[in-house]
Amino acid sequence: MPIISARFSSTVSTEHTNLEELVSNLKSDLRAIYFSKHIAPKGKADQLRGKLRQLLYCMAGSEFSKNELPFINRIVHAIDRESDPMDVFTAQEMLALLGAAVPAMTAEEVKNIDFFPRFYTSLRGSKEYQQDRNIRLQLFELFLNYVLVSNKPNIAIRAIEAFIEEEASLRRDEVKMDVVDIALEAFATVTPDTATVVKLFEICDLSDEKRSEKLLGTFFIAADAEIGRDYEDNQVAARLTEVVAVLEHKKDHPLNEYINLLFFATKNKFNGCVKEILDRLVSLTECFRNKLGKKIRDEELAAIVSAALKLGHSKAAESLLENLEYEFVEFTRHEWLSYMQIKVYRAADERSVIDMICKINYDLEHTYKKDFRVNDTATLNYVVGACCYSEKSLDFVKAITDFFESEYTVTPTAETYAALIEHQLDVGKCKEALELFEGSLEQPIEWGEEENSIFAPVLFRLLEMYSRNSDDDVTLKVILYKRIKNYGYSLNKASLRAMIDMFLEQDCAGDAMELFHREVVKHSKDERQSVTKYEPIFESFYEYSTTAEASTTRNWHVYEFLHENFIIPYDKYYRLMEYFISHNEPRRALKMFANLKALSKEAKIAPPNEDVYIYLFRSFARCKFVEGVQKLHLGAKMDLAINMDIKLLNAIMEGYCAIEDSFKVRDAFHIAYSLPKSRGLNAESCYWMLRSLRGYTLKHVTDFYTSLSTYDVLADPRIFGEYLIAHCSFGKYETALRVLEENFHSDGGHLIDRRVLRDMYNWCVDRDVRANFERFATRHYPSLWLELKQSGELSSTENEPLDEGYNPERPLLM
Repeated sequence: MPIISARFSSTVSTEHTNLEELVSNLKSDLRAIYFSKHIAPKGKADQLRGKLRQLLYCMAGSEFSKNELPFINRIVHAIDRESDPMDVFTAQEMLALLGAAVPAMTAEEVKNIDFFPRFYTSLRGSKEYQQDRNIRLQLFELFLNYVLVSNKPNIAIRAIEAFIEEEASLRRDEVKMDVVDIALEAFATVTPDTATVVKLFEICDLSDEKRSEKLLGTFFIAADAEIGRDYEDNQVAARLTEVVAVLEHKKDHPLNEYINLLFFATKNKFNGCVKEILDRLVSLTECFRNKLGKKIRDEELAAIVSAALKLGHSKAAESLLENLEYEFVEFTRHEWLSYMQIKVYRAADERSVIDMICKINYDLEHTYKKDFRVNDTATLNYVVGACCYSEKSLDFVKAITDFFESEYTVTPTAETYAALIEHQLDVGKCKEALELFEGSLEQPIEWGEEENSIFAPVLFRLLEMYSRNSDDDVTLKVILYKRIKNYGYSLNKASLRAMIDMFLEQDCAGDAMELFHREVVKHSKDERQSVTKYEPIFESFYEYSTTAEASTTRNWHVYEFLHENFIIPYDKYYRLMEYFISHNEPRRALKMFANLKALSKEAKIAPPNEDVYIYLFRSFARCKFVEGVQKLHLGAKMDLAINMDIKLLNAIMEGYCAIEDSFKVRDAFHIAYSLPKSRGLNAESCYWMLRSLRGYTLKHVTDFYTSLSTYDVLADPRIFGEYLIAHCSFGKYETALRVLEENFHSDGGHLIDRRVLRDMYNWCVDRDVRANFERFATRHYPSLWLELKQSGELSSTENEPLDEGYNPERPLLM
């Protein structure tokens, strides 16, 4: 922290030797002034400013406590009443105040120093900031700490990039190493994040070994923290890959870094990363044959040999062993384990493996006089791992484990079984993997009882593959689930989805919903779960709710489950509504619309737009759902967010036509007529109005049809067809036929199309008129008529019973 301005010294007595007592007294004075009711606001601000200056001078280099931050925040607000803090404080005073406050912050206390943004902005515009490099670095350090404590890594990265760019472009100053050191120092008190550490790798000069080593250590701390917070949904593997790429680009021989990263990736089973790092190691060391490869020894050698054998680099593993250019007597324990792994990998039968282990242990004791053996649990797991990598049979492995148990009283552990189970799953042998797990239950195997047990992913993968790929009964799969749950694990998303899919395929929707509740909802603090986080699971439930045919009631329960536990995306509602409307349950769609409206009022989803209203009006019309049309219309009138345009008004008219409420059709028509001509009444509006008039008299229909020009609308085939239907509905079949023929002869039949011919035939129930019409159609429209007769759309008998549902393509008789 820079030294505060010398002008402070005149206000502080030099006779005080007990600095702590002085600081305490100054804080008490601040409280007394702040809470005094006898001091005018301006005088109070001046007194507070003076005492705060004294306090900052005496505190130079020390910090406020977390509990003091709220009060300090109020003091600053009482003093800082000008447009710019620089009118009240000097740059050094503001830096001193921020320097004493920021280190005491935690994520919860960020709000308690809300003067930080104001001070920061003012300082960046000050002449002191422009002229003094140290002030710029100090302010950047404070800002970076503030952002990191606020848990905003994306802003931290942008701040790093912006500061480096600003210093380089405006001042031609290289500050990358300063930024790296500042960030590393900040991470000493704030948990690092992998994204920011990767950015530091990108800007750092990695030729400085100490700084490079510190960066890598910080990355591992950040990675462990992120895996601990969420071992399933984290970006650690991707970040690790980025670090490897940076090292390859910026360091000539990053051997130690690769090996450390390989250790970490292997421990966390990042198999893709392990392969990538191993490939780079093989390339860097010329398959471990150059001088770099010859440096690899002891535990590092054992880890790389294991990884190489697992990924099929057996020649690389053998090269590593050949680098041990000294006698067996000099081998360390890990070098013996590496030797054994390669021998087991190449072994043709179990007897040769057993003989080799016996000989090594004999030589260690009697020939080489070593104080270690290779006859313990770790050895067994190394040997079993090599058996798996070389695809030895389970009988082969059993012979080895039996030997260890009889000769050394060493029994398989959870790690042993995990390796075997994982290998069987890798080669698609789910049944054998299940038998191995069941076999482990017969022995005192400790699979672990911690949520983030390293063996949990293996059991989850077993459950996932068993649920998806086995033809066994569902009850057997549930038994496996319960056995795994006995260890206290919460399922990962892959195995959870597999079980949910299994239940849904069996129409056990209730079990699927209960499983999600147990595994997710019960342990979540959120009111609703993230669709993004659980998207595959959400999609499984959503697909079931819109396709399953076993029971619409069951589908409805699944929808309610989704509504209760997720914010269903806006675009998903159409298909949900369509499912229930198509299954003659429009009331459910109306309820969904009400839920959608409620969520929009809570600002959790966009409000329903005109398209939703139009879709529902037309859908309710098809179902002749009276309550739905009426309530939807009421909602539309009260919804100020929608535009009552001609498309929506036409849909409203269609809805009221379907439920035979001609008065409401007329009201909507008049509203449409009041709109500007360019976006008002159109042919569809007149069609619905004409259709509604069938509930009155034929004169009303005729008068409206003949006055279409009043509305600047010309008749089209749809309107003309409705006009003919109206005549038929009043029993004027001959008149309808005459109007049809007149149109053909006078206007060339431009209003006659396939639909007009179909509706005229179907609505005409007079046998003689129908016969005359058929002769007319056969003569003048032979191809259309033949197509209609072959399509099955024509009624076969007179007075045919009408369809129960509303169909706008074939209106019903009144």
